[in-house]
Amino acid sequence: MTLTFQDNQTDPSSIDSEQNVHFMKLCRSCSNACWVSKSADPEFLFYFDVTSLYPYILMSGIFPCGSPVVKRDDFPADITADILMNSMKGLIYCEVDPPRGLLHPVLPFKKEGGSLQFALCANLEERRLTGTWTHMELAKAVSLGYKVHRIFETWTWTTWKDDLFVEYIKEFLKIKQEASGWPRSNMTDEEKDAYLQECEDKMGVRLDREKVIYNPGLRHLAKLALNSFWGKWGQRGNLVSTQFVSTAEEIWSIIRDDRLDLLSVTNITEDLCMITYRKKEGQARLHLYQYLEELQEKVVYYDTDSVIYCATSEENNRLLVRHKGDLLGQLKDETGGVRIVKFVAAAPKAYSYVLENGKTETYLFVEFGLEDAAGNPVPASENISTIQGLAKTFIKNIKLMINGQELSDQSDYSYIAYLQQELMFDAEAKRTTLAPGFYYPASGDKQENIEDVGYKKRSSMLSDGKTVQTLSNLHLNLFMQPRLLLPFTDLRLVIYRQDDAFCIKNFNADPAKASKTYKLIIKNMKLYVKKLKY
Repeated sequence: MTLTFQDNQTDPSSIDSEQNVHFMKLCRSCSNACWVSKSADPEFLFYFDVTSLYPYILMSGIFPCGSPVVKRDDFPADITADILMNSMKGLIYCEVDPPRGLLHPVLPFKKEGGSLQFALCANLEERRLTGTWTHMELAKAVSLGYKVHRIFETWTWTTWKDDLFVEYIKEFLKIKQEASGWPRSNMTDEEKDAYLQECEDKMGVRLDREKVIYNPGLRHLAKLALNSFWGKWGQRGNLVSTQFVSTAEEIWSIIRDDRLDLLSVTNITEDLCMITYRKKEGQARLHLYQYLEELQEKVVYYDTDSVIYCATSEENNRLLVRHKGDLLGQLKDETGGVRIVKFVAAAPKAYSYVLENGKTETYLFVEFGLEDAAGNPVPASENISTIQGLAKTFIKNIKLMINGQELSDQSDYSYIAYLQQELMFDAEAKRTTLAPGFYYPASGDKQENIEDVGYKKRSSMLSDGKTVQTLSNLHLNLFMQPRLLLPFTDLRLVIYRQDDAFCIKNFNADPAKASKTYKLIIKNMKLYVKKLKY
């Protein structure tokens, strides 16, 4: 037998009392798919993501302190944005009438089943929305035409602080920024000084120049500390709890507890019952909304901390210009400056896009450097270069394993890649398509010698401590065939690199230079999976 308890009230009662729900609502976020598009020339799609949105809100937002003042009557007849921001700072449980014709709704509401919706009506028959919102959200909504119809209850705080989490965020933000390395590998000393000063001016974080070294492990730990901190503060406190009881005393102690909302009692055996119950109980959203206001009908898709919009290249240079950058809370280009030519979104967090350069499949990113045997940068005067198409030819062997079973072991990978580049691409493709893989065509009869234009180009890009970033697809059948992997499949790639003698080219006639040894350094390597073919 199962008894189910339902709340049959027709009127709202009060704001849920779990304290941590306040923090969650003060940092509310969202996701929304707006429309489906294939961009028309000369318009393209651009994808920007807010850098560390939640840590940014914790550093720049305001949060309540102390206990709230609860009020259930005697509210002003006309609720304005000024009243909300000055005398009703906190949570407002109310009914609102949304405006008509607003492109991007401000206030979210819960649908049956618990999903969060952003719309201008609760259903086809009833436009009026009922919910609990922060004073900041409601003030923004009122300024855009929402009308507060009725207030049921308010929880207001007299003390608000903007520095509750600042020192914590700065501590781990410093670690994260230093472990992220320099924004670009080829920055001059003046550019590095300007970056350090910008971090201090805009984020209040002073980085140690000698510690700005890319360290993916340390960066991940710092990022986890930054993001998980807010997740714990915003964690829901009214999740359903289940308890197994075997005595009448235990059952009645739960039933009589006014702090619990009894949901069901189920007999498991003659002497065992299962009882389920629940405890009674967005500034990030508003940060995102400023972008939606500026972009308006250009928005294609947005979610918690990112926005995709349609514009010409010239328009993109003007749009959101004051928000773009690499620092905390700024917008970062998620496609690395490459424009999106096709985009489709089925629902929040369910979308796909095609880049202008066609790099939508699985591909490998590698950052290379060149050093001498003592670990020093190689001067340009030594004319040291690398093998053609280094992004692929540096790989000696790739092993592919699925659920522990070896599927592929390609031990001649570099030779196959080299021959494919030379024999399967025409001159124009070698000049353009293969360039991201560090391929620069030879110059006529001067091939693979110190006078070769391609050799000189590769040499100059790696000399004097400079690094190069490369991008290439993987020549493995699994990544080139229409196959679908089952969920929870464990796929592992093991990449073995060629030795330095194979990768580095030294065509110097001077015996002293020709006899020197050099090292190819892998500074960074990532595997990107942009689309799964099926």
